[in-house]
Amino acid sequence: MTILDVVMENDDSGLKLIRSIRDKLALLDMRIILRTGQPGFAPEEQVISDYEINDYIMKTETTRSKLFTSLCSAIRSYQQLCIISEARDFLQRLTIMNSELISQTTFTSFVQCLVHNSLELFSASGSGLLLIDQGKKKGEPTRFEIEYSSESTHQFVGQNFEDALSDDIVVKIKQTILSQTSYTHGSDLILFIPSKSCSVILILFDVYPNIIRPELIQSFVSNIASDVDNSLLLKQISNIAYLDSLTKLPNRTKFIEDLDSLHKSNKQIKSVTLIDIEHFSDINDGLGQDYGNLLLVAVAERLSSEFSESVMIYRVAADVFGVISTKASLEESEILSVFDLP
Repeated sequence: MTILDVVMENDDSGLKLIRSIRDKLALLDMRIILRTGQPGFAPEEQVISDYEINDYIMKTETTRSKLFTSLCSAIRSYQQLCIISEARDFLQRLTIMNSELISQTTFTSFVQCLVHNSLELFSASGSGLLLIDQGKKKGEPTRFEIEYSSESTHQFVGQNFEDALSDDIVVKIKQTILSQTSYTHGSDLILFIPSKSCSVILILFDVYPNIIRPELIQSFVSNIASDVDNSLLLKQISNIAYLDSLTKLPNRTKFIEDLDSLHKSNKQIKSVTLIDIEHFSDINDGLGQDYGNLLLVAVAERLSSEFSESVMIYRVAADVFGVISTKASLEESEILSVFDLP
């Protein structure tokens, strides 16, 4: 806030300074009180109309009470403008963040984008942690597990939060789960996000002293809840299209797509192998389809556990599995040795 005289070095110095403040310095929120003892140089109605000032005071009418009232009004209006500006900036950045989240094609990239962009949005200097209620996703009792961590707890992904995190953080998370509301605990912000498909807890460390108004936090939670539902729906659709429901391996469509993708990207494919289970129909006919399914699951688990990440396993037909290796060529004997033990 500033109080300006109209007449200083020149008769219109104060008016020129107002132009500089608004136009050159772009200080549009600053409250300007114009104070003059010579209204002939700056008539009140003309100045109010032509210049962006917030109050006009005659020196002859200036009393302690008048000055106090003008100052309090200016300060309060500036505080309100700051709140509006903060909300506008936050919502604009949230809109950009939503666009980035919607563009993510996998749930893994979605949660990474969510955590890192949230740290930036709330100006957090610490790490971020995302928990998902795996129980709700499967229709079971509440069981929050670590889905993603930006830093030191990355090795605990997939574990129950009570087994992986420190006692003080566990207490804070339990309070959030019981109340199902978002909290600020010291310098940490714990956000409870109740989407339709599952409940999510987002923890941002070292957010203080960046104080975000509760209504903005609620707006963030509502937007992210919708984004989580959309991403999980996309994951389900992707699973239907590319995942075999029995063995949980990528299916024939994914097998063909990955071969095309590797070929187009000029990545070297060391070997492509098809594994056919002999006399599988006899097992189905003699023991029943349930035992046949158990055999398929067992073969899928054996292949997945025996080979490294550079070897991709697929179920490409009823009793046929596909194997793509990008780092080392797989010989027939090496593949068959996987099944030497019962």
